[in-house]
Amino acid sequence: MFALVALTLFMVSGASVASAKDIGPGAGTTTGSCAPISSLSYKSDIRSGENGPWISISYAVKPCDTRPVRVETALIESATGVVFFEDVNAPLVGKYTLFGVKVATSYQAHVRVYDVETGALIQSRFIWAGVNRRLP
Repeated sequence: MFALVALTLFMVSGASVASAKDIGPGAGTTTGSCAPISSLSYKSDIRSGENGPWISISYAVKPCDTRPVRVETALIESATGVVFFEDVNAPLVGKYTLFGVKVATSYQAHVRVYDVETGALIQSRFIWAGVNRRLP
């Protein structure tokens, strides 16, 4: 039986704050010389309050030229490949907070940027994210 997962999503505009977890370690691909993903970071907390453990992903995309781009974001459980969250038309700059994530579980936060006219992938990046257990 599946447990009900509370999902809260907050999308905000504005500049993303870089952190020690900003774009790396992780991986990605870039086609050509254009690298529009300028930041990708996460924060998390184990607090078992009303909403339980959470992960917050922040990212920013700056198109390299005047061509329109489409941004996809996702949070995927690493061990199972289960997509916990996905937005196939995300804003250029955003932040989303997800409640109900599993403690001591590895997730991948993905950002992919596509050329709107051709559908070609311009850049794809991901970082590892998770909620660690607190030591007593």
